[in-house]
Amino acid sequence: MITVNINRRINDSKPIARQVPEQWGELTAEQFAEAACLLCTETEPATLAVKLMAHLLHLPNGVLRSMNEEVVYAQLIPLAEFALKPYDITDVSFPFFTVDGEKFYAPANGCANLRASEFNFAEEALMGYYDNKAEQPAEAIKHLYHLMAVLYRPAVNGYDFKRNPDGDCREAFNGNLTPHYATVLQSLPVKYAYATLLWYMACRNAWQKNYPEVFPENKNEPAEPLPIPGYYMLMRSIAEKGTYGNFEQVEQMYVINMFNEVVCAITENERLKEMQDDAQ
Repeated sequence: MITVNINRRINDSKPIARQVPEQWGELTAEQFAEAACLLCTETEPATLAVKLMAHLLHLPNGVLRSMNEEVVYAQLIPLAEFALKPYDITDVSFPFFTVDGEKFYAPANGCANLRASEFNFAEEALMGYYDNKAEQPAEAIKHLYHLMAVLYRPAVNGYDFKRNPDGDCREAFNGNLTPHYATVLQSLPVKYAYATLLWYMACRNAWQKNYPEVFPENKNEPAEPLPIPGYYMLMRSIAEKGTYGNFEQVEQMYVINMFNEVVCAITENERLKEMQDDAQ
């Protein structure tokens, strides 16, 4: 955090002193949610920067309107430089959400305990969001709440938080319950849906970096979800080998293990091809 003096006008004799974050990790969870909402809805970078810094600096609208335009562009926009870079923090900002007294819990940091079936449904919701956000924004928001419902679920009955505080307390994933949980979670402000999106994309971008074999579309930009049933077919191909059991058992694989299996399969195929080439 740094302390800055915000001038309302050039050569202001009474600047406003405020503390402002210098990086994503310095935002509170609520600040992150507000920032996520702006990042996902405001397309003009300069306007985004001004709105974001006005929020983070707690500047009343009256103060913002009274500021000299040159001062706004000289002071506020440079402060928002960190927010114009991709969000890359994979630690979860909201470990749970509470709706009508019931808690919905998040996966582990980095979505480390996400199962293959959850990942498949999450990617389907993500594709629905991107397919609709330009022309049908209301429909796109519904897909974001579906993404939340895939990731956030109630705790399993009788879970012992004292004995196993770091375990996955969420009830087993059931895609049939996702629409119901999405409807329940829609009572939460949309900023939390956008926060979930940015966090999931940060996890996804980390996977893309570490497993380009699974996300081969573009190694420099976030890869888009594979066309449905892309990841279903990936699970099916692993199940056909039988190493991890039948399809239902493969669905329960941790997604990181599924990615590692893809890398191993590619490596083995390349090694086999080299052996065949050497034998010729």
